[in-house]
Amino acid sequence: YPSKHNQMCFGLYNVYPMCPTLAPEANCTLEGVTDAPTLEGACATACRVHLGVSSPEISNDDLFGAFTNLSSALLMAWHYSGSNAKSATELNRLAEFLRDPGFKQTDLVGF
Repeated sequence: YPSKHNQMCFGLYNVYPMCPTLAPEANCTLEGVTDAPTLEGACATACRVHLGVSSPEISNDDLFGAFTNLSSALLMAWHYSGSNAKSATELNRLAEFLRDPGFKQTDLVGF
């Protein structure tokens, strides 16, 4: 008896040869899957957590709320944009260059 589950917005769905007997994420909670050290502290309970489908009107504060500051958020946005061949090591190396006292953002105008 093929069983259809989880119909998606485009009418697609999963087909199983038999009805699943286990839902591995059934007992997962947000606290159980998040353990970043940046979640500890004053913001830990007041951060913007959106459960379910997110609103189409999300402010920049909501997008960057998971990061300690806007610079970290923008660096991570760069890391996950464009090519997916960037490694965490390369990201850390770029951050080192940006922290260098000789680095001047104004020197990049017209780059």
